[in-house]
Amino acid sequence: MQGEFGEIEHYLFYRGLGHFDIPVETRFDAAGQLVLANREPAHVPFVFVYDKRSDHDVRVAWLGNLAGGEEKVVSLYQPVRGLEAAEPEIRATFQQALTAQGLFPDEAAAMLETWWHSYFMKDGLRVFWIVPRSFTEQVLPLQIDPAPSELVRVMVGRSEVLTPAFERSLAGPGKDTANLLYQDRFWPAYQARAKALSRP
Repeated sequence: MQGEFGEIEHYLFYRGLGHFDIPVETRFDAAGQLVLANREPAHVPFVFVYDKRSDHDVRVAWLGNLAGGEEKVVSLYQPVRGLEAAEPEIRATFQQALTAQGLFPDEAAAMLETWWHSYFMKDGLRVFWIVPRSFTEQVLPLQIDPAPSELVRVMVGRSEVLTPAFERSLAGPGKDTANLLYQDRFWPAYQARAKALSRP
């Protein structure tokens, strides 16, 4: 794509906010295991369950794909490693999944780099998933004039998952925990969840 100043870009990368039902649902069952559910008929080609602990250890609890309508139970009791040791494998695995969907290798690497500090170095349990192309076209229709000879669109979803233990801490966190949560950018969402949990 050529801009008004003559620059040529091979790809466009953008992110934003939206309000719509997402195809991948996360929840915990009665045994405390994470359940992933694909609520769409379309296949989700890549799912990556990542857990970063406050002691700097990480674990990739599960990675794979979800068929249309499939549910997958994920055990979080996986071996943990230091982030520094795990980083090369995490980057390589995720980049390979993105390029398999048609992205250029440098584009996939750039996407991962923009996420690394916020999503992989930050404590918490999160699920990344590549959105089915049909769903992307439905919620984010795109028209380009003149039409390109080839168009590849890859959207990645991210679900921040609150574990049962974390939700219990929201019900009555101590001073140190409260101060830590207040500095988190998801503090308003934590407040809303704590309020919902306190309802009779």
